[in-house]
Amino acid sequence: MGSPVTVKVDTKVLDEIIVKVAELQGLNLTVGIHGDEGEHEGGGLTVAQLAAIHEFGVGVPERSFLRSGLRASRQRIAKNMALAGERVLDLSLEPKQALGLVGEDLVGEIKRRIRDREIAQDLADATIARKERTDVRSGFGTGALLDTGQLINSITQKVT
Repeated sequence: MGSPVTVKVDTKVLDEIIVKVAELQGLNLTVGIHGDEGEHEGGGLTVAQLAAIHEFGVGVPERSFLRSGLRASRQRIAKNMALAGERVLDLSLEPKQALGLVGEDLVGEIKRRIRDREIAQDLADATIARKERTDVRSGFGTGALLDTGQLINSITQKVT
């Protein structure tokens, strides 16, 4: 009979992966206009309130940029979440950082959809005329949600 073989298993890496997965499960990602964006330049409303008016069509035609962006990006989000999970599992990214990258990509996609006018553009004739007059000064174009750039620049992501 041969000598017994002793195998020592170092579970340090496995333990670290388990901790990182638990951290990832405890995180939340939000994308949109967060309440800390302040007052809209037009006055009287916060940027978040103005965004909600357009998103849900309160007194204006609905111009959903968040919900429609999320729906249009489902496959992209799923792919990015899978990649983020892989990066956490191989310990190349911290969970918060990995989820933040998913959020940044979605923010970019929502902003692109607004700039490329992939959201509803039901604008009144007077609004179009006003936007055409101010387009040269603002540089943001005549599309919906592009008057001053404040709303589009307020779209952010947070990982908590």
